[in-house]
Amino acid sequence: MNQPGKGIIIREQAQRINSNLYRDLLEYSNLELSKNQQNTFIQIAKIYALTDDKQFQLAIQECQKILKNDPQHLHAIYRKSAALYDLEEYQESTSCINEALKQNTNYSVGYSIKGISLNGLKKYDDALICYDKAIQIDPNYKHAYNNKGISLNNLKKYDEALICYDKAIQIDPNYSDAYFNKGVSLLDLIKYNDAFMCFDKALQIDPNYAYVYIYKGAFLLDQQKYGDALTCYDKAIQIDPNDRDAYGYKGIALYGLNKYDDAIIFLNKAIQIDPNYSEAYLYKGMALTELKKYKQAINNYEVAIKNCEFQKEEFRDLIFQIQNRK
Repeated sequence: MNQPGKGIIIREQAQRINSNLYRDLLEYSNLELSKNQQNTFIQIAKIYALTDDKQFQLAIQECQKILKNDPQHLHAIYRKSAALYDLEEYQESTSCINEALKQNTNYSVGYSIKGISLNGLKKYDDALICYDKAIQIDPNYKHAYNNKGISLNNLKKYDEALICYDKAIQIDPNYSDAYFNKGVSLLDLIKYNDAFMCFDKALQIDPNYAYVYIYKGAFLLDQQKYGDALTCYDKAIQIDPNDRDAYGYKGIALYGLNKYDDAIIFLNKAIQIDPNYSEAYLYKGMALTELKKYKQAINNYEVAIKNCEFQKEEFRDLIFQIQNRK
């Protein structure tokens, strides 16, 4: 669950839009579009609002409306690619942005989103080529440096990743995502104090950066500091009540404290948000095993197997062990 790189930026602006603002923007854009359906500027504003409201399919539909009238509308292609990325449809996102790059070979934003889509496909070296192209076009493109750092981190080139994050921070000293990702790389380098300083800096800049709390909590989990981890997850849930990882991690922390019934409550909440959340099923199965509810535990492990590309044999071993305990 603790995936680095949550600070990837696929928008031109780094700032988050709070819920009231993007809902107001949706209402305004719908009102204006009822007057003039061909108002492309308002349509783009609506697409941004839908994306920030995590209504990615609707955002794609709005992009399609623009592209129906103007198949070469660069910004609509870009926003469609961004929404596809958010849906984790990385190959489709890459194909989409390639259309924009055919039109404009100097489209730095296009190269950056192609890079993050390739990163999603685990094609990290190819992603680096795209980021370098974006930086070549725009040497002050902070998001390209940030995203390049993420791909380097995935390649375990932590020191090189730090250089990229520092460059992004040099361009924008208030770039919270760069501080967060720098902290992730520092954790990988076992520089815990420096990492937490970066996390704290990210929270100083953006107190509502829920994923920083989730990641801090994940580290505390690894250190078996379950109580401190719970504090982080509670803060994350307070900021974003719909974040599956906040509930999933809280469930794991409660499992670590032998509070199995409580753990199941929060793991169920994580599964409610994301029914394909394999790790939540795994830990729910483990908690049910401790409660001697073996049949239910096996059912959860079997769901985990269906939804997880990795660790299938480990899950099957757990099922075998439970069957022999019954």
